[in-house]
Amino acid sequence: MKSRNIISRALYMSFRACRGIFLLSLLAILSSCEKLVDFPADETGRIYINAMIGDPDNSRISVSVSQPTERPKQEYIKASKVRIEVEADGKALEVKHTDGTQTEAIYSVRGDFTSGQRLTLRTEVEGLPSVSAETVIPEEIPEVRISRSEDNQKCTFTLSVSEELKKKSFFGVQIMKRKVYEFAGNVPEKDKYYYESQPVKEQYAEFHETSYNMELGDISSISSTMSGQVHGQKMLITTGLAAEHETIINVPVKKSYSGMIQSSQGPKPEDNYAIYEKYEYRVMLFRLSPEIYNHLKARTIAEFSPLDPCLGFTTVTYTYTNVCDGLGFFGGVTTYASDWNKFE
Repeated sequence: MKSRNIISRALYMSFRACRGIFLLSLLAILSSCEKLVDFPADETGRIYINAMIGDPDNSRISVSVSQPTERPKQEYIKASKVRIEVEADGKALEVKHTDGTQTEAIYSVRGDFTSGQRLTLRTEVEGLPSVSAETVIPEEIPEVRISRSEDNQKCTFTLSVSEELKKKSFFGVQIMKRKVYEFAGNVPEKDKYYYESQPVKEQYAEFHETSYNMELGDISSISSTMSGQVHGQKMLITTGLAAEHETIINVPVKKSYSGMIQSSQGPKPEDNYAIYEKYEYRVMLFRLSPEIYNHLKARTIAEFSPLDPCLGFTTVTYTYTNVCDGLGFFGGVTTYASDWNKFE
């Protein structure tokens, strides 16, 4: 009986310790600067914002609408009906509806963007709560040097940013590629014309995701590298690596194979020719405001934190948002784009 009482007391003390840890963790979340929200059954409907503002050529806002659970399908609110206002330091910017579906609308935002501008967003639509958000455009990206190395499976682009690594600097990288043709020797005019008249198709290079380690931790911690989905395309999100007087960013992408696709060996040297298929690359580097980083990290945590259904638990579905009375993120960026280059 005495041993049973000792075991019961030990279990009770263990329960109290676990409860204390849980309460401390909950208090840390509630008292932090992060705004974490869960996904309850949506009785009123909600506006979802996905926005990166600051790129003069590609600042856009994606707006989605979750419908109230009791609303008939024929009364669903179209995303294109959402009215959007964006200001930079109190000055209204041009917002134009460009594309979308019934559930998503795409808006372009035009203006003269500069580092340090405070951007504000307000949206309104009948039948749903209005939402608002704020962000600040981060500082400009200084000089960037780019080199490339490769092995049998991947190409690694190394970006050297001429600044000391800052603890709260967040970068996003996308690599564009396009196929080009090179000619050697006396290529027949008809063959040259055929390849030169091919449409040039620009596409996103695919990341070699097993090449980097996603040590995610929680939302408030800093991860070195991860990937996120932005406007339908993957972006490598990183804080960079410290080096002397610069920040190093390594971007591994899957290798695109190229080489000779046509040749001819004639009886005379002047009859010889070859046609080569090669790839040019363009590096797109973004400095991200913290709101973008925090939201994409929350998405990644949810994606890579599955639980075995047999355990009887479900994954905690929380996210970060800086959109008041809505979901998603409203963030600022500054951009750098390299020239097209074969990087040979």
